[in-house]
Amino acid sequence: MTNYNALAISTYLWRWVFLCGGFLAMGVGLLRFLFLPARKMVQAKPKWTKITSPSCLRVFLVTSPMATAIYTALIFLPGYFHIQGVMSTAQSSIYASISTLALMVMIILVPLLFRNMTSRSLFILGNRMLLICALPICWLMSVHDFYVAGIVLIIPVAIILSAGLTLICELCPKGGAQCLIISFAYNIAMSLCGGFTPLLATALSFHVSVFWGPMIIPTVTSIIFLLLRRATLLFWQ
Repeated sequence: MTNYNALAISTYLWRWVFLCGGFLAMGVGLLRFLFLPARKMVQAKPKWTKITSPSCLRVFLVTSPMATAIYTALIFLPGYFHIQGVMSTAQSSIYASISTLALMVMIILVPLLFRNMTSRSLFILGNRMLLICALPICWLMSVHDFYVAGIVLIIPVAIILSAGLTLICELCPKGGAQCLIISFAYNIAMSLCGGFTPLLATALSFHVSVFWGPMIIPTVTSIIFLLLRRATLLFWQ
């Protein structure tokens, strides 16, 4: 396997990933154009007033714990522990690989294990499991058992992700504004809650602990979701 230095990666190698993704997208688009029948597109007026509807708040409320959980488990923790000096480069790569593989397995198992539960009940269960597992995960990290901690963290994250994506679609009203509501509220929640998770987690780690700080943000967002679910009638209107 070829080893690239940091200068090569920062100069040009990172662009290869975007180029590969771009070529893949163009290839899929070309196959769609060549082999799938064309459909008549109907121009519809965007229902901008639907952005202020309760559906937007519902989607935002559901997406927030999804965003913080995914960003923490898969994106933030491997690099964070490496920068903090508690993981080597090889350990960080192994941790990321184990977490990704565990998520792929759990995404397949969750619908099979919980097929009798609704997406709403399953999403609530996932957030409760995250709260229950938060302390054991932090303890496992503090004793440097990172791989087991990553697998334990992925279990509630996979449940939240599996149920949340379905629940988002169910919470939106049927009609032309469904795509608008989902794209607007989902992207805002992902950018705000998920995008600021690494910054807030790093700042909290200086005041709390290297091992306890990263779990505060996903725990807080799950608590907020569970409290607002009980305090309001957003889910039942």
